[in-house]
Amino acid sequence: MSLDVNISEPDEFNCTELHSCIENVARINSLNDFTYHVEFACGKGENFIANVFRVEITDTEDCERKISVIIKTLVNTTRQELFRELHKREVKAYEEVISKFQILQSKLDVIDRIVLPGCILSDMKRGNEVLILEDLVSKGYEYDSKVNKLQNLEYEQVCLVLKSLAKFHALSVVYELNDKENFTKLKIEFKDVLYQETFLDKSKLRNYYTNCYEDSIKLLDDLDARTKLQNVDTKLMDLLRYYTSPRTFNVLCHGDCWVNNFLFKQKVRR
Repeated sequence: MSLDVNISEPDEFNCTELHSCIENVARINSLNDFTYHVEFACGKGENFIANVFRVEITDTEDCERKISVIIKTLVNTTRQELFRELHKREVKAYEEVISKFQILQSKLDVIDRIVLPGCILSDMKRGNEVLILEDLVSKGYEYDSKVNKLQNLEYEQVCLVLKSLAKFHALSVVYELNDKENFTKLKIEFKDVLYQETFLDKSKLRNYYTNCYEDSIKLLDDLDARTKLQNVDTKLMDLLRYYTSPRTFNVLCHGDCWVNNFLFKQKVRR
C-alpha cells in the first residue's frame, strides 16, 4: 500500500494510528494492494472535539474499485480525557442504537427511511480513539454551498431536516415498543452529559451556551417575547437539564443538529 496525503497540516494526521485503521478497512473490503488519499472532511475549527478526515482507498490493480470512509480521531487537547467520554458515547450510539435503527428500518419502504451512516470500525482504547463511518458523499449526498457561505437554507431544505429528525425520533418510539428492556437500559446509559456542572466547568462551554441563547433572542422582532425569554436566561441550564431528563415518553436526540452536519441529495430529473 502507499499513501497520498492531501492536507495542509500533516501533524494532525496520526500516521501509525490511521494507517492501521485504513488497512483494516481495506481488508474488510478484500483489498490487499491499495493506495489511499487523505484530506480533512471539514474546515479547521469546525469540529470542537475531533479531527475528521475523508479517506479514499483505491485498489492498485483496478482503479475503479474505490472505498470512501470518514475517520474521526480525538483532538489532542488538555481536555482530551473529558472528550473521551463523548467519543465513547458516540461509538456506543452507532454500535448499539444506529445499528438497531437500521434493522427496524429494513421493514420500511426506502422512501420512509432516514439515511444514517453505518459504523465500519471503532476503537475506544485510551490514546487510540477512532470512529470510522461510511462516507455518504460517495453515495451522492453533498454539502449545500449555502452551508459553507453561512447563508440561509431554502424552505424545502429546512422541511427535509425536520422530517428527518421526526423519523429519527420515531425510531426511538418503535425501539421501545419492540424491546422495552434494552431501551430502558439505553435511557440510563445515554443520560445527559453536556449540561451537567462538571462538564460545563471542565469543557468551558457554559458561556458558549449562554451566548448562543442570547444571540438567538436578539433575532426576535416581538419585544414582549424577547423580554420573557431574557428572563429565562439565568435559569437556562436548569431548564436544559430538566428537559433532557427521562420522562414517560423518551427519544434519543441527535445532539448536534446544525448546518455542517447536514447532507443533501439532489433529485434526479427525468
